[in-house]
Amino acid sequence: MTFKIRVPASTSNLGPGFDVLGLALTLHNELYVEESDRLTMEVQGEGRGVYPEDESNLVLVAARRVCEEVGYELPRVKVRCVNTIPGDRGLGSSSAAIVSGLLLGDHLSGSTLGRDRLLEIGAELEGHPDNVAPALFGGLQVAVKDGARVHRVEVNTLSMPQVVVFIPPFKMPTKEARAALPAAVSMESAVYNIGRASLLVAALGAGRFEALDQATRDALHQSPRTSIFAAMPALIDAAREAGALGAWLSGAGSTIAAFARSVEQAHKVAHALMAEGQKQSVPGVAKILAVDTLGATVERL
Repeated sequence: MTFKIRVPASTSNLGPGFDVLGLALTLHNELYVEESDRLTMEVQGEGRGVYPEDESNLVLVAARRVCEEVGYELPRVKVRCVNTIPGDRGLGSSSAAIVSGLLLGDHLSGSTLGRDRLLEIGAELEGHPDNVAPALFGGLQVAVKDGARVHRVEVNTLSMPQVVVFIPPFKMPTKEARAALPAAVSMESAVYNIGRASLLVAALGAGRFEALDQATRDALHQSPRTSIFAAMPALIDAAREAGALGAWLSGAGSTIAAFARSVEQAHKVAHALMAEGQKQSVPGVAKILAVDTLGATVERL
């Protein structure tokens, strides 16, 4: 019994779709699992020396939660995490860990739950489904919680633009980023975001990329978060000025994400983000990614 689990990163919110919209990206964490005489956890790559290598690791927490659901005891296995998704940068690292664990527990216990139930467990552990859904299913996902239930619809797209991500060196933990948000918002701001989130889904579904500049704008969560990321507006403006179709704060940050029509345009946007980052004393790494349409996979080795 040796197998590999591969889970994509994700960018959520996409501007106006707060806690609802998520898009899977071609940046992955991999989990290698083999039989052992005891349960062990090893972390390589991103998070090495930071993430715990015991049963408090999110991967094993999620795996145990699935096993408990089906009345199965998590067996003794060696788990090796090879991570490329940076933590606390708004690219779904915690959801990737949770989904890795969900599939680990599910595969070991006989794959009886189905991914819709795994999504609900993942949303319970994460607190919201916007990153868990694309990590599990791939593509562009609209997911909302109704108590313990999660309602999910994948947006069928004619084509998808390139995604440029600019990853600063500093973390923005979700708890801190949420604490910066106001307790209430105006009717005007709520209508602004509802309209643009709807426009965003329609534009991506129809391939109407010219609408993405307006469709990725936000009036709820990005502006308050400038209190902990002052350079954010300048970086988003730099991406748009370089020809990005739209740009936004990825998840809770600190990554800035942008759509680009072509690889050539994506390189221009990436260069502009890095230049603006240097100007703002926010050095970072820019990556050009595509949309991951597969979601999480399990492969026997």
